[in-house]
Amino acid sequence: MDEMLSVVSLLQSEPPDAFARALAGPGRLGSAIRDHLSEGARRIGVDPEQTRFSDEEEDAIDLVALLFDSLFRTSSLQDRARRLYGRLVLPYVKVALTDDGLFVQREHPARKLLDAITEACEGNQASTPQERELLDRAAAASQRVVAEYNEDIAVFELAHAELDALLGQQRRRSALQEERLVKATLGRERLDQARETADEALMERLRKVRLTQAVADFLAMPWRHHMVQTLLRDEDPARREEALALGDALLKADRLAAENRGRELADHLLEIEPLVLRCLASSGLDDSAARHGLAGLVRALATPDGPRRAQTARPLAAGETVESSEEHKLWLAGGTATIGHDPEITERMRALEIGDWMRVTDVHGEIVAAKVAWISPMTSRFLLVNRRGLRVLVASAEELALMHKDGRLVVGSERSAFDEAMRRVRERLDSAAAAD
Repeated sequence: MDEMLSVVSLLQSEPPDAFARALAGPGRLGSAIRDHLSEGARRIGVDPEQTRFSDEEEDAIDLVALLFDSLFRTSSLQDRARRLYGRLVLPYVKVALTDDGLFVQREHPARKLLDAITEACEGNQASTPQERELLDRAAAASQRVVAEYNEDIAVFELAHAELDALLGQQRRRSALQEERLVKATLGRERLDQARETADEALMERLRKVRLTQAVADFLAMPWRHHMVQTLLRDEDPARREEALALGDALLKADRLAAENRGRELADHLLEIEPLVLRCLASSGLDDSAARHGLAGLVRALATPDGPRRAQTARPLAAGETVESSEEHKLWLAGGTATIGHDPEITERMRALEIGDWMRVTDVHGEIVAAKVAWISPMTSRFLLVNRRGLRVLVASAEELALMHKDGRLVVGSERSAFDEAMRRVRERLDSAAAAD
């Protein structure tokens, strides 16, 4: 054991290129560690033919290799992180050889540092000054361990404390970003629902009768916009009924005009004038412009034998946004169809709560840790965010169930990256044991 520790200490500060290359593909790191240690033993005068790892040393190497390999596969780590993690491989082999607590104590300093480094690196594209600062601080933490670790675990505590202070700022930014995202997503859903309701109200009225173009245009534009604004801004049911009633009143005005009932039409227009002006004002028109719009409507209705025909209008409800369309391409390989989802799994998805974590895999095999940030009170869809508080996906329980069925969603994954990696290691070892 002492000889092995001497070899590890000798090699600890050397460039981590071999380990970084090994982390580029699964299952290579264990061999890379053994080859590197054997070469180190040769350099201090040990005959390569006599180099044999004890069972304890073999176990330590295997566990560290599996841990780092799993960590790199289950976290959204960019290629630039490979050297950083490669630098830590030998220090963690040394910890595994001298301290059993690494794999059994959640509060072990080396474990907490690896979690903090993963939090700093996961999904980090270095696209903002804050992200670049996090990567620099994570790299500094790893370099400090390499330079100072000599079986004194305190260096991990110090490195963790320094990195965690910066991560605390990142977590606060993430919480604010998440809060803004929830508000924006709710606002988008409310807008979509208001537009859909206004579309339905418009189509219902257009289907009833043949209309002059002026009335049809007024219904399709100012009135429908007024309906959307009323639904979004006014909780008073009377206001909503009033907005709907204006649409019916305009149909009545057109009918009175068609029947050449001029006096009744004039009285009716005077009666609804305040509603029409309010409707036009909700589109941003000042009083003068609103009255000009009203005058145009009156002029059109003043010709009883004007052409009338069946009318239609394009819906305001846009369906999928560009953002959601791109999300579905990335996460829902089969599109948005949910035929074939497992009802039992779907019920499990519906039971998800805000704060629940999971691992989701996109169609390219990229794994991301995601949290339920919000559940829509309107559609029951789930907003998933990453550790930066950035949107990952908005999906229904059925869509999440399909991802689970495809093996691209694991619910209940560990909050700690180290814990999640070790869970995957245990699964892998159990599968290997069962195969034997």
